[in-house]
Amino acid sequence: MINPNDITVTGVDDKPEKGMWHNGPNNHWITVTHNPTQTSVRVYGRRTQHKTREAGLMALELILDETGYEPCCFPERITTMGAPG
Repeated sequence: MINPNDITVTGVDDKPEKGMWHNGPNNHWITVTHNPTQTSVRVYGRRTQHKTREAGLMALELILDETGYEPCCFPERITTMGAPG
């Protein structure tokens, strides 16, 4: 499971410079970036941005699972065995 604080999601509408673009669903690109690894996924959607965002998150999670990414966790207190004393 990806930590939501480690993700940046940006979206861009894919619309023409001229003409009528409000005749149907708005095309858009969603970019999902995992900040610790700088891995990003870009997904193109024609329906809703929410479904496209979910597809991007699932693709990013799949990529991170394939690469074997595990978040680094440090112990709160490091104890040494056989400390001088």
